[in-house]
Amino acid sequence: MRKRRGEKKTRDKRSVKETAQIDEEQQWTPSLGSWAIALAIGACLLHGMHLAALFENDRFFSHLSPLERELSFRTEMGLYYSYYKRIVESPSLLGGVASILHDNLTEYPDTINTLQRFNLYPEVCLSVMFRQYRWCLDLLGMSGMKCFSITRGDGSKVEACNGMGDHMYFYVLCVVLCIQVWETTCTSMFT
Repeated sequence: MRKRRGEKKTRDKRSVKETAQIDEEQQWTPSLGSWAIALAIGACLLHGMHLAALFENDRFFSHLSPLERELSFRTEMGLYYSYYKRIVESPSLLGGVASILHDNLTEYPDTINTLQRFNLYPEVCLSVMFRQYRWCLDLLGMSGMKCFSITRGDGSKVEACNGMGDHMYFYVLCVVLCIQVWETTCTSMFT
């Protein structure tokens, strides 16, 4: 019996050494696929920054009043932003969602469910995310935006706020981010 136990211990010691050698050989090293993913994420971020700069240069968005910013949204973007704004500016999230579930402004005098009719689920998700973001900022005692006064050529002053704490900037940034994710996903799938 002793010989068998001794033989077993010797075999166990060998298997531990062999296992350690195998583990050393099979350590993770960056593969071509992981480098490609990192490169795609980097290109996505750079392209997003480029799009944000183009948008700023085209509309001069940071120096517009809130009304002028809303007027710069064209066609469907303005429509979808108006529903997002309605949810964000309502006193409660449920009240905002209820206002788009039973909407009598879009097709007056009829009451329609705009959430389902216009597929406003992304706007509802963005408004929930914005409310949570504002809640976290309030909890930390931060504003999340920088406000300043701009003097126009005629001497009038306009107050403008920039940053993620402003619901309009949050919306635009999230839309650009969604476009980036979509483009990156589609280009990687079809190339």
